[in-house]
Amino acid sequence: MAYRALIIDDNAVNTAVISGLLEKFDVESVLVADGEEAVARDDLNEFQIVFTDYLMPGMNGIEVGKRIKEIVALKGGDVPVIMCTANPGAAGQAADYEQGIRYILKKPVKIQELEQVLRRYVDRDIKMLAHTEEKKPEEFKIPGLDTAYAIKQSGDIHIYESILREYYSAIDKTSQRIRQFQNDNDADKFRIEVHGLKSSSNLVGAMEIARMCEYLENAVRSRQPKDFHTQTEYLLKLYGECKVVIAPFVPESLKDNAGKKTTTKEYVSERLQSIYKLLDDFEMDAAEEVVEELNRYSLDDPYEEMLSSLEKALSDIDYEAGMEMITSYLENHENGK
Repeated sequence: MAYRALIIDDNAVNTAVISGLLEKFDVESVLVADGEEAVARDDLNEFQIVFTDYLMPGMNGIEVGKRIKEIVALKGGDVPVIMCTANPGAAGQAADYEQGIRYILKKPVKIQELEQVLRRYVDRDIKMLAHTEEKKPEEFKIPGLDTAYAIKQSGDIHIYESILREYYSAIDKTSQRIRQFQNDNDADKFRIEVHGLKSSSNLVGAMEIARMCEYLENAVRSRQPKDFHTQTEYLLKLYGECKVVIAPFVPESLKDNAGKKTTTKEYVSERLQSIYKLLDDFEMDAAEEVVEELNRYSLDDPYEEMLSSLEKALSDIDYEAGMEMITSYLENHENGK
């Protein structure tokens, strides 16, 4: 592929949409889960364009754009940063275009507007690759989902199927986080989580789930959580039922590690060392975020078992047990066991 794009988003469904659309223009996508991971890269100058979500844990899109501009400028470069958001009005008011953000792209991303962005900031002669649909949108129907709307929003059936797999794979973890943040009365994290689920649900056509997410997000924002716990339970009920409905449309080969991407031992070792340091510094929230990131990948059975045990240790706030697990796993890995 002639061009490379960095996509920064903690929501795998959103990244599936943008990377799928970029592939139509022969643009290779590199995905990272948050701003901290993005600015830690040493190859930022090698990307022709960067897409970042606005509302994310840690740094938001505006802060990411500013940091990337500063880092790239140190090497004499200039990489356009495009911020993606479902609320361009509010984000636009907060964004200072001189600080790094070049353009605000409204979600769900439309292929026509994306093409304009690529022509303006990457290559004015860039063209969409020829592609023939094997299935017709009207032939792809899932009970309870507005698939016709979702396929239209995503661009084609192939991208929609990728989105559906990512959505399915996230259901259990997202449900756990929503319940945890509700029980912890962590309003900020709860709002970010349901905001992400709202966006994902719109993209797969799960409109009732999206409406419930919007209701809860607005309730938290306005500090008027009427029937908050009851409505959250109803949301989680709908979400669980949606998993059952989607399951027949997810390939059997993906259900054990539904939608997970493969990774390398070197990448896992690097991220585990980061978790160890965070635990040593008593940075539990940051360590849990890196574990969530690792949960998006599959490697082998020992890795899956270690990660599951590590999650339990973190949920029990057992720093020492978590650090011991990481040390043991890394020693076995280095010894080739």
